[in-house]
Amino acid sequence: MSDYSVSEWLRLREAPADWEPLFCEGAGDILAAEVPAYALVAGYVHRFVERGAALDAGCGEGRLAAYLDLERLAYSGFDVSPTAVSRARTAVRRGEVCECSIEAFSPPDDRFFDAVIFKGSLPSIEDPLGEIDRYLRFLTLEGVVIVSLYINPKPSGNSSLLARLLEQACVSGRYRLIEQAHTTSVTHNRAWQVFVLRASVPAPTIEVDS
Repeated sequence: MSDYSVSEWLRLREAPADWEPLFCEGAGDILAAEVPAYALVAGYVHRFVERGAALDAGCGEGRLAAYLDLERLAYSGFDVSPTAVSRARTAVRRGEVCECSIEAFSPPDDRFFDAVIFKGSLPSIEDPLGEIDRYLRFLTLEGVVIVSLYINPKPSGNSSLLARLLEQACVSGRYRLIEQAHTTSVTHNRAWQVFVLRASVPAPTIEVDS
């Protein structure tokens, strides 16, 4: 695939899902089968964040929160679906959830996150890599962006296309690839690819006088 561009992504991708009617019809029951993906994402959050703030961008019904230690993580989530947000507010025992789109979200200038998680939400937006670039600015110095993608058996599926674009972006130096893994549910015959990313330019080293 050639270098990433918004126009190319828009040309190749399929029409994104309209999540509000899907959640109303029970999409959350399907997502409940994604235990391996939730567990892997949560494991990476806990690996890279000892204590801090986590942002679940496109949180759906807040299922990821059940896999996180909310005693040491300040959880924030948002989703574009009012139905999903209503259910997430009931499910998330500690944290905050609001209704918002990925493109519209912007935290206060003095608020930063140690982990931003896109659990299956990026394939639904127009410029996924552009949004990753923007959310990298919301991170603390050692913060990470974690992207989980369902790998559709059809190679032209949005998640499969985005996984290839992300791999290319890491090879080209757009992002620093910290970790990458695959996980599979044998029970449900589904697979996911997870990326852990940081900004391409490493944080400057602070020298301390001896």
